[in-house]
Amino acid sequence: MDYTGKKCPICSEKFKADDDIVVCPKCGAPYHRSCYEKEGRCIFLDLHRSNEAWKDEEDNTQNEQENTKTKKCKFCGHMNDENAVACEQCGRSFIEYQYQNMNDNGGNPNQDFEGFPGFGGGTPIKIDLMAGVKPDEDFDGVSGEELSKYVKNNTIYYMGIFKRIKDTGKSRFNFAAFLFGGGWMLYRKKYVSGGIITAIMAILAMAITYATYFISASVLNTVAQNLNQAYPRGYTVMDFFNAICQLPFDQGLIAILPYALSFLNFVIMLIIGFTANRSYYKFVIKRIKAIKSEQSIAITNGVSDDSQVYESNKKKLNEKLMEKGGTNNALAVCLLICDMLLSFLPQFFIH
Repeated sequence: MDYTGKKCPICSEKFKADDDIVVCPKCGAPYHRSCYEKEGRCIFLDLHRSNEAWKDEEDNTQNEQENTKTKKCKFCGHMNDENAVACEQCGRSFIEYQYQNMNDNGGNPNQDFEGFPGFGGGTPIKIDLMAGVKPDEDFDGVSGEELSKYVKNNTIYYMGIFKRIKDTGKSRFNFAAFLFGGGWMLYRKKYVSGGIITAIMAILAMAITYATYFISASVLNTVAQNLNQAYPRGYTVMDFFNAICQLPFDQGLIAILPYALSFLNFVIMLIIGFTANRSYYKFVIKRIKAIKSEQSIAITNGVSDDSQVYESNKKKLNEKLMEKGGTNNALAVCLLICDMLLSFLPQFFIH
């Protein structure tokens, strides 16, 4: 048997073609003769007791890696790791699925749900969840594959948005962020900014409720009573606001306070909706770079000299990205429950 290139179990040096090699008669482990004589025996006594044969560790590692390469590219035939999102050889994306009609009108579901798009046509369509982004495409020092691993959920929307930001500098309005604000940020694991915005919006919501029922209520009730007397058959919204404008300055401020706070709340929601995608893009890039730095893993577009080390590091990085990224579904449910409680809480104090 040719042991050239395999490692001596004692000195860990690779065997050369002209090395003097001895083999254990019980388990078949190879040694440099000098190493074996220095040790005085085979070091694999556990294999002797179990009557097992020696196996090279590198062969085992290679077999394990080959066992994970179960995904065949339909374009070039190359075998890839089972978790790969694109072919290692030709770069074609594996994340393509066909979605069948989901309603009687022939509409197709679109996974772009955080952007709230419309529905497609009536024929089955192919959707690339990488949104046309190549796995090795550079995004400010981060690859497209790394971005998709971190985003994890709803990649078809965010990968398309990220590419748009990178290529044109333009973004899109995010309806989910507009409606849920800090809750969306926390769902997307932007815990610091999400916590701050959630606290601001919660305080603002409570202020609107308090102003409506405990500060402005008496003034608005007086205005309504006067209007009922002046217009027995009913009055318009314009009549109501004209009456408020005729109030003394301080009374007018009290009357419009809930509306002013509601307008401020709406402005904040609009700002979040317009800036959410761009801020999330910057956040994801920053987090991926931090994770790569923490793990001391340098994954580049080039090919490592040691392919086994490269693949091992890449796998560790992808696992870490998916662990740290994605969404926090449990927190989203808790926030929804808390929002419902806050909505009904003022009723207990009013009645």
